Amino acid sequence: METYYLRSFGCQMNEHDAERIRAVLEDHGLTSVESPEDAGVIVYNTCTVRESANERFAGHMGSVSRIKRTDPERLVIITGCLPQAEQQALFAAYPFVDAAIGPQNLDRLAEILVDGALRPQGFFDDRDVFSGDLAARRLRSFQAWVQVMSGCTNFCAYCIVPFVRGPERSRASSAVIAEVGALVADGVREVTLLGQNVNAYGADLTGSQAQGDFADLLREIGAVEGLRRVRFMTSHPRDLSDRLIAAIAEIRSVCEHVHLPASLALTPSSLRCAADTPLRPSWSAFLHCVRQSRTSVSQQI
Repeated sequence: METYYLRSFGCQMNEHDAERIRAVLEDHGLTSVESPEDAGVIVYNTCTVRESANERFAGHMGSVSRIKRTDPERLVIITGCLPQAEQQALFAAYPFVDAAIGPQNLDRLAEILVDGALRPQGFFDDRDVFSGDLAARRLRSFQAWVQVMSGCTNFCAYCIVPFVRGPERSRASSAVIAEVGALVADGVREVTLLGQNVNAYGADLTGSQAQGDFADLLREIGAVEGLRRVRFMTSHPRDLSDRLIAAIAEIRSVCEHVHLPASLALTPSSLRCAADTPLRPSWSAFLHCVRQSRTSVSQQI
């Protein structure tokens, strides 16, 4: 078990989580290899939101099954949204898997590496734990992913995210700012703020925990000396407030880019976007509102 192979599928948050998984593995003395055939520990970080990612993962499992039959002592670990969605059914579908970990339980990976003999193991609790609080092994020196929140509470008719990532939970702004400051000191010049619905940042915090909204957080991050570019994703129009649009327009380091799900362009009559939650009057009116404040802004769908 001196080597590991890590393959991650899906969204930018999975790329973020893969950096944390990589750090845990390397902190336990494992060295990365390019092929699962050469690895003592095989980890797949999965996605169940994007069908193409799910299909690619399933395609890899045939090879992993063969590797495991050849050498049963190898450790096969599945992380991410797929095990959270399927839980014990994952072990039934892939009986050679030794451990499965949902997104809110990545900190349990270290336990599996220590107690590898206790198989199979599954960790699927909906916990108030952020993968962003774990150490990371970044692949790019100048750019970093920063988790500001996790989960979603919109329960759109087409989306599984609230069921696999849990409800909206915001990290403390002090933790986010401290992470950004440390990254800049390490040479990072661009950060991408991540969450399933970053625009809702802070809405779940009340009383003494209340720390402002996403516009306030953007302004704090924009004030970090040495940081040149700030991006964020993904956004929901319901929470993209006028205050946030103003922040995008006024903060020089925030890039002229808004990432929105294409499905939100559909009318509420053809698709229930968010239960009991009105959207802005129209998609075109929403974009016009953003571009009035910053004419160079682009949208990605």
